[in-house]
Amino acid sequence: MNNKPNFSYFIDALLRESSKHIDVAEPIIISTALSFMSSVIGSRVYTMDGATNKLGLNVWTLIVAPSTISSKSTTIKFLRKIIIEKVEKKLLEMTIEAKNKSQTKETKIASNRFVLGAGSSFQGMIKFLENSNHGALLLIDEASEFLTKLNKNQETKASITALYDCEPYSKDIVGVHGMGESIVILNPFLSIIAATNEEWFRSDVKISDFLSGFLNRFNIIKIPLESLTPLQAFHYDYSLDPSIFQNISLEVLNQLDVDFKSFHTFDPKECCISDDAKNVYKSWFNMKSVEMLENAKLCSGQGLSASVMRQATSAIKYAVICQIYDCAFKQKKFDFILNKTYMEIGIKLAEYFINSLHNTFNEETLQNTSNSFKMGSFKNFHEQLAEKVHTYLAKSHEPKTKSDLTNAIRGLTASNFEQVMAYAQYVEVKKNKRCSVYSIVSEKKGLFVESSIWDDETIS
Repeated sequence: MNNKPNFSYFIDALLRESSKHIDVAEPIIISTALSFMSSVIGSRVYTMDGATNKLGLNVWTLIVAPSTISSKSTTIKFLRKIIIEKVEKKLLEMTIEAKNKSQTKETKIASNRFVLGAGSSFQGMIKFLENSNHGALLLIDEASEFLTKLNKNQETKASITALYDCEPYSKDIVGVHGMGESIVILNPFLSIIAATNEEWFRSDVKISDFLSGFLNRFNIIKIPLESLTPLQAFHYDYSLDPSIFQNISLEVLNQLDVDFKSFHTFDPKECCISDDAKNVYKSWFNMKSVEMLENAKLCSGQGLSASVMRQATSAIKYAVICQIYDCAFKQKKFDFILNKTYMEIGIKLAEYFINSLHNTFNEETLQNTSNSFKMGSFKNFHEQLAEKVHTYLAKSHEPKTKSDLTNAIRGLTASNFEQVMAYAQYVEVKKNKRCSVYSIVSEKKGLFVESSIWDDETIS
């Protein structure tokens, strides 16, 4: 317990337990778990982003993987069981008890659950949120039909997108006879877990959705078919005791002074950010912002910059969620101050999802003619920087150090250097007494010198 966790104490323990029961990719477990964890906390805790705007702790996860053989639904059910099942049961027990005492069936629908399923209409969902101060988790383990309907109803899609920011929300609902009502949600909170297949993703996703719209809000975890192994019956010989994790979720609510008898009666409380945590985040965010601005320029606004910067903001969400859960995990009182250690954990998780994003789309291209994603030669930011490294070294008359390269090539930094060099397949590295030096493989030099349009001093 005293050892430093890889992600957080709770998530690390969850990964170890999950590996005993299900064979599924780590990113699916981490992002899905964060969505479940955020739904337990709900709107009870918020923090501020780097621009001093209110930041809710909701997390949206979209799993894209082949149907059946990828165990998407199995994974979601498993994590639901060990993270939130006991909270759901306790809420249901409180509701039944309240009904029995009042001798009436009239109880607000939001009082006995906070999970909404695939059959929920948009109007039903926002009426649920109007009555649910805690918020809701929209859980759709087969989301293709739901997402396709959203693509056909831009008004509904825009309304759900607006809920992501957890800002006060209002809408007039008009019925079939012209009669309607006004919905006002002062403190909306909506986390989402959705799973779909790759065919839907290829055929129905719009560029605008991914670059700056609805899908831009999701952690998109895409699992390729070639990475899967055959399913096996009774493969794992471990008994499952979910109570350990379930009790931690209950302890989270206990730490937040939740009264299950009046579950939706509370005032949200701010988690402040310590000065040390702010300094860590400021340094990282500013560096990431420079990288992404360069990426946007390289891609004429068609790259992954918007999604990456949204992850940069979400780092604070991940940090607060992990600190709250780890306090419960270690039986330590949560003091509503985000510290440096958990800010670093939040940043690590954001970088993890950013890398997953690049790995997912480094073989995709944006085709303006069809306005959809197709397989092709779209290069991510790191690949484009690697090409600049090739060109710069090909025109150089002597090997260059890491410092030479980061000073000469705009967008190449100490933090992304290793990731970029992984794509620089024609660069050789030699070590001298002081440092490593880099040069182009001699027989490949001609590939880059003649086509270069940059000067020798700065690659912009």
